Amino acid sequence: MTRPLHLLYRWLGTALLTALLIATVEIYQAKGSFTSAHKAAFNTVMLALTVLLGLNLYEGLKELAKALKDRLIQLAHGGDQQRLVEDIDSQPAVWRLLKLLCRTRESASKMLAAFCVTSLSINIVAPVALSATSLTYTVDDGTNYNDTYTRRGMVNISNLRCYYMEFGQQECSSQVTVQTVAHSYGEMTLASRLISRSDYSDIAEVLQSKQDYQYYHRRTRNKQQAAYRFKEYNPNDIQKTYPYFTNRTITAEAKGCVTYDDKGPLDKKDPHKFTYVNADDATDNGTIRIPEDFLGREGTTYIYRGFHDPTTAEAQSCGSRCIWMWAYKNLSGHPKDPSGDPNGPPEPSAFYKCPVNISDVMNANPNQPEHLIPDSTAKMAAASIAFQGRYVGRPDKPSEQDHRSYQFYATGSAWEIHHKDADEVGDRFSLFALGSLANMATLNPSIQIPGNVPYLGHSLRVYEPWFYILWACIVGTHLALFGAVVILTWVRGTGSIQSYGEEMDPLSSQ
Repeated sequence: MTRPLHLLYRWLGTALLTALLIATVEIYQAKGSFTSAHKAAFNTVMLALTVLLGLNLYEGLKELAKALKDRLIQLAHGGDQQRLVEDIDSQPAVWRLLKLLCRTRESASKMLAAFCVTSLSINIVAPVALSATSLTYTVDDGTNYNDTYTRRGMVNISNLRCYYMEFGQQECSSQVTVQTVAHSYGEMTLASRLISRSDYSDIAEVLQSKQDYQYYHRRTRNKQQAAYRFKEYNPNDIQKTYPYFTNRTITAEAKGCVTYDDKGPLDKKDPHKFTYVNADDATDNGTIRIPEDFLGREGTTYIYRGFHDPTTAEAQSCGSRCIWMWAYKNLSGHPKDPSGDPNGPPEPSAFYKCPVNISDVMNANPNQPEHLIPDSTAKMAAASIAFQGRYVGRPDKPSEQDHRSYQFYATGSAWEIHHKDADEVGDRFSLFALGSLANMATLNPSIQIPGNVPYLGHSLRVYEPWFYILWACIVGTHLALFGAVVILTWVRGTGSIQSYGEEMDPLSSQ
């Protein structure tokens, strides 16, 4: 094998090992989070490749320096080179470089002097650069859900069978207590606005999300919807900081709301009994009584009109998981168009009737009923915005308990509906209902079922572009030296490195 090919193979070895190192880093970076075993494997592979690269680089640079030295001496000293070599070789190794530099100075060979200094610098800098590559990436320990991996096992999920009491965490048997908790959890929706996402396009986009949102809220006109994505937790994750995001979701919608004109109290003897007429169909009309305590100028009153609680109120049911809910836009002193004439006619009062529907849990395992939210719980969530946590009637006779409920929200509230149309009113209903369910799923006591257990893993962080720049410099320097050898081989003659190397091997005998 000729020496040029041997030097070429050394450079190819450097390029190949560098490519393997970069490929290993990119593969592990693409993995995202990985286990402790994978971390150990990564460190082992990187150590082995770095050692091999260091040995190959050391030998390659040494051979290149020797070849360049031979050729430069030959070019600089001509026929007197043999005496120079013999003189230098007779000196101790420590003095050889100084002797060469001195003789080079005497012979005015600036090229040889520059080579000696450069060669010495490269052989010092190269190992340092190789060691510095380990500073361009780190393997970080996971701290949250972005750094997890999963294994099958027993996971913690919330008990979704019903609403549980807020403090005692006891299963709720009283419908009045359930109503109180359901409404409280709906009010907490506002506290979750900073950890929610709006304007998603469809459920597929929700499933692709990698953020721990409390809920998702689609505000697109005529497509308003609220969604929740269920989570599973490692039993050791007491603070619930690194969940596994399942593909199970639930949604709330209130589409097709009907607008009714408020004709006011027609019966002077009962000033709180209002008459409403469908804005598009005069045959659709009726009366509704609202207690005085739940009326207020420029406010909004939400109404559950069922005599029985939502789980059994057939007249108010619009499906197995759907409840007809009402909202009353109280009289206002502000103009109908808030951006128009401030002295214009005030916004009229109106009633809205909306079918608040809770979907089934999508992608639930039919063999794991713990994934499901019962129809009764879904209906309680659908009506939760109007709940008071009380009824009128005899406690010992459920059939005589009047569960009609009202909630008033003053102007400025997030749930107030002035300057909103029927579509936007339905959005208020669905968001409150979904928020109630989302907080129930978060705060209810946990149970254990088989699932995907999340574990905190490790992730590779690469400091770009320094990682790639450093490796490019290492490979490029080796290539540049190899190129210098090839070029100098053909300066002032066409002989090969091997030919003049066979004639003499200066500065090589020890």
